[in-house]
Amino acid sequence: MARSHRCWSRRPVSVRGCRRQAVAVGFGSDINRCIGCFRAAAHHRDPVAPLHTGVWLATPGNTLTFEEQHMSTALIVVDIQNDYFPGGRFPLENSEQALASALEHIAQAKQAGQVVIGIRHTAPGDGPLLADGSVGAEFHPAIAAALEGCTVIEKHQADSFLGTSLGQTLAGANVAAIQLAGMMTQHCITHTALSPDAAGFEVAIIAAACAAPTAVISDVALSGLAGRCTVL
Repeated sequence: MARSHRCWSRRPVSVRGCRRQAVAVGFGSDINRCIGCFRAAAHHRDPVAPLHTGVWLATPGNTLTFEEQHMSTALIVVDIQNDYFPGGRFPLENSEQALASALEHIAQAKQAGQVVIGIRHTAPGDGPLLADGSVGAEFHPAIAAALEGCTVIEKHQADSFLGTSLGQTLAGANVAAIQLAGMMTQHCITHTALSPDAAGFEVAIIAAACAAPTAVISDVALSGLAGRCTVL
C-alpha cells in the first residue's frame, strides 16, 4: 500500500531507529507535517505482527510516496550449550526450564516464518568453559535438533554481534526486531542486547528462556535490561 503526503521542504528528513528515510522536495521550510507523518509511522508497532517499513520517494507534483517493505522479527538463541546443564562444567539454575521455553519459542517462530538464528560460543581449547572441540561447547542436543536448517553463528565474545556475521545476516533478512533467548542472562544476553550493533533493532528478551548461575542473578539482570529493551 502506498501513501502520498505533500511536503514543502528541500531538506532531507529522517527518523532515527525506525528504518525510514525521506527526500523532501518543494519550497519553504515548514516540515512539521512531514516529521509528524514519519513519527506516526515509526510508533505504529505491533510486537507480534511482522513489521513493515520502507522508503519515502519524491514523485512528480512535489509529493512523497511511501513504499512499504516487509520487515521481520528474528529469534536469536544464544549459547544453549552442554556446559550450562547438569553434568557440564558450569550448570546454571533453571537451565532445563529455560531450555524448554526456548524450544517452544523456536517452534513458534518457525511456524510463523520468522528468522531463527543459533549462536554458539567457543573458547580456546584449554579454557575452563565452552572449550573449542569439547562436548561442553556443543549445543544441547534438543537445541541442536531444533536449530536444524537454521543459520548458526559461532562467536568468541559476550556480544553476539562482535566479530561475527550476525549484523549482516539480520540485514540480509530485512530484520527490524530481535528476540533473545539463552545463556547467561547477565553475560552474553546482556552484552548482545546492549551491543552498539543492536541499537538499530527493537530488542526484546524472553525472560523464561534465559538462565544464569542463580535465579536471583538472572532476575537482577532482567530488571536492569527492562529500562533499555523489552522484557517479555
